[in-house]
Amino acid sequence: MSNESGLFKADKISGIEGSIFATSALLEVVLQTNLRNLFKFPFYGLSFDDKTQKSDEWIDERLYTKVVEQILDYVAKNGSSYFKDVNVSMVKESDQLLELSSALTPKLRNLSDFELVQKYVEFMNIYNYSFGVGAVTFVYEGIMSEKLTASISKRFDKPTDVIGHFLKSSYKSFMLESEELLRRIKEENDAERKKGLVDEYKEKFFFMRSNFSYSTVLSDEEVEKLAEATHVHPLSDSLSVEVSEEDLLKEEKNIIAIFKETEIIRDKRKRANYIGNFTMFRFLEEACRRKGVDLPIAKRMFWNEFSDLVFDTENLAMRLRERVFASVVFDKGNAYYFDYNAIEPRQAFDSSVKECSGTPACKGKATAKANIILTTADFSKFNKSDVLITEMTRPEFVPLMKEASAIITDEGGLTCHAAIVSRELNTPCIVGTKIATRIFKDGDLVEVDADKGVVKIIKKVDEN
Repeated sequence: MSNESGLFKADKISGIEGSIFATSALLEVVLQTNLRNLFKFPFYGLSFDDKTQKSDEWIDERLYTKVVEQILDYVAKNGSSYFKDVNVSMVKESDQLLELSSALTPKLRNLSDFELVQKYVEFMNIYNYSFGVGAVTFVYEGIMSEKLTASISKRFDKPTDVIGHFLKSSYKSFMLESEELLRRIKEENDAERKKGLVDEYKEKFFFMRSNFSYSTVLSDEEVEKLAEATHVHPLSDSLSVEVSEEDLLKEEKNIIAIFKETEIIRDKRKRANYIGNFTMFRFLEEACRRKGVDLPIAKRMFWNEFSDLVFDTENLAMRLRERVFASVVFDKGNAYYFDYNAIEPRQAFDSSVKECSGTPACKGKATAKANIILTTADFSKFNKSDVLITEMTRPEFVPLMKEASAIITDEGGLTCHAAIVSRELNTPCIVGTKIATRIFKDGDLVEVDADKGVVKIIKKVDEN
């Protein structure tokens, strides 16, 4: 909410590695979410630092809690069929976006300047519209996860097992499908058949090396490198929990019904996001090639300044050279774009805190050194058996997740990427801590109790 200084006060929820260009489109996604969905974003903000290719993500947690209560009241009266409908739309539109991107990106070089801008606008309308229907899960997942865990914990000795039992699914994420195809490529010895599998991978998963910071076009060699790096990881044992739906409270059943749809919505939404990022950067590269603008400078523009890049290049480039910090805000139905950071914390952060709590996503305990991973540039410093502490995980984090003794995130709920992968790996995991990346430092000896959802410092690194 805006205060007297003109700044918006909000609660930092997480962070995103990414450029202003790609990440700023999330503001339009929020607008589309609120147009398409019954349940809406009450507030959302991002503040950007181009030097670090990082942005902080902000919400008003008090308002989000009210929306969660609205959702639970609605589902109690009407059932969870609304979320099934969102699921169906997200699956269909993610597939359509894949087809559109595949057909569009090879043709960009042949378009006139005018056509390039028009195709960009058309694509972004479809991308933001599609992403928007699934982005509704962001509004409720974290708070609802905390609510479910707290409720189950009051009546069951092993709440994580109980929740895992009911959320267990045969659904196969796009990331697992990617890994399975990469494994087939790795194991194929016939050169012609291997080439066919590589081509199949590039057709189905051309977007896999994408994020908000940049996206690369996969070559045959890069696909084979990905294949060589993949390996089988042991799936978690099936949970032996003596519990049935009759043992659950009505609200617990309703949340679990929502989350069963949320797992698929979230996965298809992330797939759409990767496809969107991939395509946005192909447009940006083509415009930069034509206009002679350096890509790092162009990545400072807001997503809706693309026409200026093409038609008013010199003036935009002058503005972008000065734009190192920026922010976007959705508040009270309005969208704002600022050439400075217009968001500040509602409460000052207490740096003396030595422990944090979150939602247990996969049970277990671990004591090891903390390793804070904020961007892919940090990957090289990660050591096997470290506790992986990050704002949120994405598919490119999986090699680190497989080596980690435990996984801790600032953001997320029971169906987020970190939660699902940790259950597949049977690795202790706590999500939604909000502050883990800020209170721990590389080398701190930390104790993770994912049965209770608590992480605490045993020995600070500067005490060694």
